Amino acid sequence: MEPWIIATLLASTFQTLRFTLQKILSSDALSAIGATLARFCYALPFLSVGLAVYFCMNVIALPTLNAWLLLYAGVGGITQILATLCVLAIFKYRNFAVGITFKKTEVILVALVGFVLLGESISGLGLWWGYSFGAGRSSTLV
Repeated sequence: MEPWIIATLLASTFQTLRFTLQKILSSDALSAIGATLARFCYALPFLSVGLAVYFCMNVIALPTLNAWLLLYAGVGGITQILATLCVLAIFKYRNFAVGITFKKTEVILVALVGFVLLGESISGLGLWWGYSFGAGRSSTLV
């Protein structure tokens, strides 16, 4: 089996495990906001070390920071935090499968936003693959 297949299977397994743990954390000990902030605060040191190792190993200079980069990164980061908050809030009102199914529709939402804002198009085959192996299968996987 090729390494990317193993990496993909491991990533999806760990993502489901992470959301399971966040569901438990947000329903027992913390609110949805507390569990979301715990996730991102906990990840920050790992991200910092990972980026430092990557840039050192590849001998690459840090990219130049300009206003557009900071704007896009800031909007992307805030959007990611809000999306995680929404998923954890759904866990409080619905079961785990409903929350994960909602999460898996992000592929379709990204395609729609790309079409509306960027004018990107998706072929019929690409749309079929994205639905079949993304949002369409999420309810059978959980």
